[in-house]
Amino acid sequence: MNGHSIHSVNGHGSFSPELSILEALLSDPAPARMSINRWMQRHLSKKGLLIADPWRTPDAAALLAGVLMNGDAAFARRFERLALAAAKLSAVKIAAPVKGKSFGFVDSQSQSAVLRRGTAPDSAMLAVDFRNSDCRIALRIGGETVADGVYATSLGKNGQEVVLRSPWEIVCESADSDMEYLELATPLDANAFLDRHLFIARKAPIVWMIDVLRGDERAEWRWKVRWDGARPNGLRGEATHRGQRLLGLQAPAALLPVSSPPDPFSKGGMRVAMAEGAFEFSQAETAKRLVAATAWVWSESGVLSLPPWRRLTVTQDGRMTPPEEAFAFRVQAGARQCVFFRALEHPRRHAFLGCQTFDETIIGELDRKGDVKPWMRIE
Repeated sequence: MNGHSIHSVNGHGSFSPELSILEALLSDPAPARMSINRWMQRHLSKKGLLIADPWRTPDAAALLAGVLMNGDAAFARRFERLALAAAKLSAVKIAAPVKGKSFGFVDSQSQSAVLRRGTAPDSAMLAVDFRNSDCRIALRIGGETVADGVYATSLGKNGQEVVLRSPWEIVCESADSDMEYLELATPLDANAFLDRHLFIARKAPIVWMIDVLRGDERAEWRWKVRWDGARPNGLRGEATHRGQRLLGLQAPAALLPVSSPPDPFSKGGMRVAMAEGAFEFSQAETAKRLVAATAWVWSESGVLSLPPWRRLTVTQDGRMTPPEEAFAFRVQAGARQCVFFRALEHPRRHAFLGCQTFDETIIGELDRKGDVKPWMRIE
């Protein structure tokens, strides 16, 4: 495999047991076809991912790349899927998908996903390994790694720790010419749920990462994340809002804690820091639900304009809706005004920016006419 793959930046110096078995099989000058096919059938998902450790898929592809199995149709099909999955995990050009297919993948067998903005080697990419309660997440922008490591999440309710024990479930996945999206959820001990929204746009340089802590009663909620493997040299805050520019990257990029008030002197909202090679986020709310939202934006032309974001007013039949019932954000990314809306109560008619909707989620942009143009809708 050529190119830079996600797994190679995690410091894993040795093969996993599954790859060691494959290496041993291939050490034979004439490896048995049946043994190799049996290994692939057992250890690769239907989409070609290494089930035991999906981010090691490029290693499996590299080991098998030189194997000659002329006339073996089963091997050819499996290796084709493996090679494509490995390419999607790596900073290499991938083949354009057929109409309606994703540039990335969502694989329930290996519990992993890649959201890719395009096919080019420097396409923005968000990779997620959700086998464990603490996901492993990698974000790449402009061909550079922003962060790649464990996304350790700790939660609290009324001063007591809330433990993430249950596995993540895929709630919704979607990909088309406008975007790629993944929504995960996991139940919590405190009769609550943690939702995780991950979105990458095709038409604008923006990645949304939003956690929603959903409880059934008003409480003092606490959300904290430490994301290991941060690559910037540091953060530089803006003078007029809480946005943070990422230092040390070639592509101008920034982290926007959009669940905070933009005013740097306002109280509340998300706190952001970098320490010992990790991003640190924290937020506390007294409400039924807590929304912790970040937007990652970058420039494709060399200069990054970073105006403040807006937390939009949402109404329901003329009544102001609190954030614990519905939320909406607007962020400028490039030349586009990007919008993320979600309703957290039972289906009701909400309005924001003049848009009337019964949808649960709308992600899109505000066009030049002032109308909300959805890239994705969840009814």
